[in-house]
Amino acid sequence: GKYKVYNLCSERLYDASLFEGKVACFPFDDHNCPPIQLVISFCQSAYSWLKEDIENVVVVHCKAGKARTGLMISSLLVYLKFFPTAEESIEYYNQKRCVDGKGLILPSQIRYVKYFERILTYFNGENQPPRRCMLRGFRLHRCPYWIRPSITVSNHNGVLFSTKKHPRTKELMPEDFWFSAPKKGIMVFALPGEPGLAEVAGDFKIQFHDRQGDFYCWLNTTMMENRVTLNPTDFDDFDK
Repeated sequence: GKYKVYNLCSERLYDASLFEGKVACFPFDDHNCPPIQLVISFCQSAYSWLKEDIENVVVVHCKAGKARTGLMISSLLVYLKFFPTAEESIEYYNQKRCVDGKGLILPSQIRYVKYFERILTYFNGENQPPRRCMLRGFRLHRCPYWIRPSITVSNHNGVLFSTKKHPRTKELMPEDFWFSAPKKGIMVFALPGEPGLAEVAGDFKIQFHDRQGDFYCWLNTTMMENRVTLNPTDFDDFDK
């Protein structure tokens, strides 16, 4: 057959001989974002296969075939110039994939398709050297008094910073390391006297944990400003 299977699951692999060896793996975790380079490499690989023969098709799957698949398919449709923008590509995918139109809905995964669109537009599809940044702290604006989360910052290689492990915060309850800014309604977390919380470069994840559950987001230093303001709708799982 003139097909090639793309497996996006990090949970499990399978015997490629079941599909005549025509399997490529671009794995990343469910409910998360891949490294930007993985999106670029996937699109290049799929394009290379599709242009070999007009009858060639790609079969892309993850576990449920919705979110991770949606991120990669939406990116591919922009790469192949089916759509000029990430937004239009995602909307098309959601309409075609799910009756309720909710295939790709996690804010971070949508953000990464938009990052990819910018790489195509401004950098000719080439991944840029990661910009190194020092993460200095967080501010919570107009946040309910009961949300005083602990914090974990990580990348694809592991944890970079955790309030549960840092010597200055590990013995404290989260409500004890957030302090009120002079301006009413703002809570601040920082470590005075230290250069910052963690150095980040490229893709990184900020995860907040509180009694109600976890909410988190993926960002990329090369694609963002030095100061980033995120609304509740920019976080994954905030509404839970």
